Formats: sequence, C-alpha cells, structure tokens
Amino acid sequence: MENIVQEAAIKLLARIVTNASLDRLRHLKARRETYIGPWLPEPIIEIEESPE
Repeated sequence: MENIVQEAAIKLLARIVTNASLDRLRHLKARRETYIGPWLPEPIIEIEESPE
C-alpha cells in the first residue's frame, strides 16, 4: 500500500513540476514577443550618384 501512495505522490509531483515549467516557458516566450518600447522607423538609405 505504501508503494502505491509513494508512486502516486511522485507522479503528482512530476505533473506539477512539468506544468509549472511549461507555464514558465510560455510566459517567457510571450514576454519576448511583446515589445513595450516605442517602435523605431526603418532607416532611410540614400544612394549617392557619382557625377559623370
């Protein structure tokens, strides 16, 4: 009986740790994808034509 209880406790703990880890990864991914600061304009590239 003790073995069954221990096995169930280990499975429950593994499930809790797995879910917490996946939640953390999702949170970090969402944080990387969300940019809070001001958006900078694209640089303007000017090509100088050489006088011929």
